[in-house]
Amino acid sequence: MLFLLGVMGAILNWRQGIGAVGIIIVIYLFNRVLKVKWGVLAIIGLLGIISLSYIFDFSFIEVLLTAVGLSLGLFLTSSFKEIKARESVELFYLDSKKLKCLSTNDADYKGYALDPKNFLKAYDAVFIQSIIFKGNHLLISIGNDIIRPRELNQNDLKEIRAFLSAHFPHLLENEEAYHENLESENRFYLRKLLLFLPVVILGLMIYFFAGNGKNQPLTYWCLGLMVLVPFILFKILKKN
Repeated sequence: MLFLLGVMGAILNWRQGIGAVGIIIVIYLFNRVLKVKWGVLAIIGLLGIISLSYIFDFSFIEVLLTAVGLSLGLFLTSSFKEIKARESVELFYLDSKKLKCLSTNDADYKGYALDPKNFLKAYDAVFIQSIIFKGNHLLISIGNDIIRPRELNQNDLKEIRAFLSAHFPHLLENEEAYHENLESENRFYLRKLLLFLPVVILGLMIYFFAGNGKNQPLTYWCLGLMVLVPFILFKILKKN
């Protein structure tokens, strides 16, 4: 749906479509060359959209929706990655010494779609605290993290559960470790949201209260706060 919205936006206003594609290319190059985090990429993209809106008098919301929609169409090839992963990668392996599975972080979805084999990761089994089954997902607590193995279907999960019941029953019973890691993970995502939220709010202020960048003093103030406020919040959260 979002992809169709992006295509429609590019067709209705080809100049905004070219601008949106340009922003996607810039974000891709930043991610490819510098390997920056998704939050930084989002800020770069938002600043790019604001700049385009100001320089070429584009609609901020239309460019934003077009860029988001087109990026989903370009990078989210989920059906292809699933077939490719199952054909060429050992999806899951566990013994008393090591765990191997397909695992990704927040910003890995584009690279994973292109080559899932690069995300086959190995962990020391001795650090596994618990293994929990939630619906169609397998959740493994290792250290302070929760690992979510990819591409496992219902049959895979049944086989893994039977194996664990026979050889590692203690891991299935330790839900306390999972809940502790889940709380730690939720706090981590809340901090990321708190850092990113001021950028979104200030971007909307530029659009609605600064005349889409036409009110230059207010626009510059908002752009300055986009840099300053996340930095201050980062220092406060790091200290706490």
